[in-house]
Amino acid sequence: MAPETSSASSTQQTFNQSSLGLRVPPPTISNIKGFVPIGLTYVNYLTWKKCDTIALSWINATLSTAVLDTLLNYSCDTSKEAWDTLASLYLDQVSSSSIHLKSKFQNFKKGSLSMEDYLQQLHSIACSLRAIGKPLTDDDLVIQALQGLPLSYRTFVSGLNSTGSLPTFIALRPLLLTEEAHISTISSEESNPNSALLVTTHGQTNSAASSPHG
Repeated sequence: MAPETSSASSTQQTFNQSSLGLRVPPPTISNIKGFVPIGLTYVNYLTWKKCDTIALSWINATLSTAVLDTLLNYSCDTSKEAWDTLASLYLDQVSSSSIHLKSKFQNFKKGSLSMEDYLQQLHSIACSLRAIGKPLTDDDLVIQALQGLPLSYRTFVSGLNSTGSLPTFIALRPLLLTEEAHISTISSEESNPNSALLVTTHGQTNSAASSPHG
């Protein structure tokens, strides 16, 4: 029986030292049971610990120096602890950003922006919301794009609403650019009535000059 005891002792000694130079905890391993879905042994604990150490290094590698310094103050031993700590630290910031971006999106107006800039900035806000896990639908984009237009576009918006279906945001862009050019032309003519009168008078003069005398 002595050799068997010696063999068991030798096996335990082997597993008590991992390839990473980390000591294996007591046989019960009660300190990490809640982190894995299977029972841990000396063998699979070493595998898990190696993988978890790699995962933790990946998390740390993606952090800025300031955030990493903050995380190190919490002395996280596992990747889960690190992840949960980061979530608790920045969850409130994400929530605050979400409220701010949603408010900005819902109140965004074209104002003096060109149509190209207006649509680009509106889409940029939608992308920011998607990045923090608050995506908008394409209909949300289209509806807000129309609601943020000035009164000079009311005829265009009414005509679009009367069709019973909205275009996609991509399809809306060329329609709005065309309407912008149309409104710009009308505005230019209204602000320079003498130019329009001059064209009309000039046309009538040429017509009279070319008529045969009776």
